[in-house]
Amino acid sequence: MARGDAVVEIYNVSAGATQDVTVASGEEWVITSFADANQGATSRIQYTDGTLTTHVAGGDDSQATGGAVRLVVNNGHYFSLRNAAGGSAYPLAYGGYKTKDE
Repeated sequence: MARGDAVVEIYNVSAGATQDVTVASGEEWVITSFADANQGATSRIQYTDGTLTTHVAGGDDSQATGGAVRLVVNNGHYFSLRNAAGGSAYPLAYGGYKTKDE
């Protein structure tokens, strides 16, 4: 994958689960969008270093902004998609582009 190429994925995340999205060593990405099929406050995109985690946006935020975010990630600081819903798995997605090669 070259700089400028799109990075996109959709995961079916189980209820109460988190899907970590890590970047290869030496690469950097900019994540520009986040989407959830639930369209509610139970899903979120989180920024993490594997020890500390912080909330970036939730499903209700993605409705209000059209899913727009700007999150720079690398191998040491990556992101996760969280489905905090109690009973159902939901598709969660992200999109962005690669800014640095390995």
